[in-house]
Amino acid sequence: MFKQVLEGLISRVEEVQGAAMIGVDGIPITEIPVRAGIDLERIAAECTSLIKTAVATGRALDHGMPQELMLRCQEAQTLLRAVTPEYYLCLILDPLASTGRARYELEKACQQLEAEVY
Repeated sequence: MFKQVLEGLISRVEEVQGAAMIGVDGIPITEIPVRAGIDLERIAAECTSLIKTAVATGRALDHGMPQELMLRCQEAQTLLRAVTPEYYLCLILDPLASTGRARYELEKACQQLEAEVY
């Protein structure tokens, strides 16, 4: 089921380099590389530190758990969306990709996966 949701997400968003469902331990549950050479395992491991920092910041500010994180770099954009507090969807886009549609589709995919996780 996880892989099917990721495949659907990728098919509805343009300029995707890859997608993964990751645990906060940094291990990808499932991953789909689209661009050749993309290392989703390494990306998942590195994104875990972003998630942990965002969780700590949300708690310190009494804002609650982070729902979405975005990292925009020269070579790619990384969108992270919470499925549950333990699992996040990670979507890697081209650096100039429009993120509006991607964020919408990411939220829909998370809703589908949340039902499967619980």
